[in-house]
Amino acid sequence: IFAWVCDWNLWILESCVRSARNIPGSHLWVAGPSDWWLWGFYGGLGCLALFPQIRPPIRWCCALLSIWLGVGFVSSWQNQSSQQDTLRCTFVSVGHGTSAVLELPSGKTLLYDAGTLGAPIAGTRSISAYLWSQGIHHLDAVVLSHADIDHYNALPDLLKRFDVGAVYYSPLMFSGKGVALEPLRQAVDEAGSFKAEIHQGHTLATTEGVKIEILHPPAGGVGGSDNANSIVLDVSYQGKSILLPGDLEPPGMKSVTSETPRRFDLVMAPHHGSIHSDPEKFAKWTNPKWVVISSGHGHDVSQVERVYRNQGADVLNTVTSGAIQATVQENFMTVRSWRNDPWRK
Repeated sequence: IFAWVCDWNLWILESCVRSARNIPGSHLWVAGPSDWWLWGFYGGLGCLALFPQIRPPIRWCCALLSIWLGVGFVSSWQNQSSQQDTLRCTFVSVGHGTSAVLELPSGKTLLYDAGTLGAPIAGTRSISAYLWSQGIHHLDAVVLSHADIDHYNALPDLLKRFDVGAVYYSPLMFSGKGVALEPLRQAVDEAGSFKAEIHQGHTLATTEGVKIEILHPPAGGVGGSDNANSIVLDVSYQGKSILLPGDLEPPGMKSVTSETPRRFDLVMAPHHGSIHSDPEKFAKWTNPKWVVISSGHGHDVSQVERVYRNQGADVLNTVTSGAIQATVQENFMTVRSWRNDPWRK
């Protein structure tokens, strides 16, 4: 009987939500309440239940509840912008997919890819949770590396939750007729975000010492798959550099590594640590200090990890480390993984 009553109440609640969400202006997305707010809310309810003698009149209870709800709502919108003179790059753990959040010293935020191989809503929740935890409600730009769903399928729902200034993509992003590409295009149009193609030679930021360059693909693209035409970002600040290569693989890999070898402080392994992305050549060309693999469970990347470690890199995987964050401040790069708290320099 009690289970039936519980199910019935949940059905009513879900039905009300489904009916109301389609009404314009009926709701908006905000961060969840902080721990201190929850302790205050449930602590207050507990005190009123256990000590009825201190319970004020109904109108005062309603007033106190309204005030506390207002405090929670306002606190969820407080902006915790990036510290001055600090660059942060956070690889959100989205399973087999990619999402990297760049928080610039100016307070602007850029999202590189937003997708997962699983249900899109799972990626949306993970990315939203991180953004809200940092007080981020506006994305200045989103860069979609290429037209694989595990790099963009969370974006349509993110556009409903966050204001997005611009969406950048490669010249070949919408050249195909993938089933999921049309909903993506429609979602971007409905959000009213600025859209533009970017390619090799373009620069997204050159302020406050931050430089974000597009190293690949060229304007006309290269032969091969969407992966070969992934947008490759070079993010540099205070003498430190981060490379975001999407799912780069041959022949695009050859185009990038044919340039003069460089040393990057942190590199995201192409194609979620796939052996098909020529890790030996890429490791030698980038000579990284840290490597981040954004992968999912059941994806064996041990061979690729060995390649990078043999090159002298410290390798982290979102499967075992959770979200991974690199911070550049005062000419030092510090790397932190959520499940292994110590910071590394």
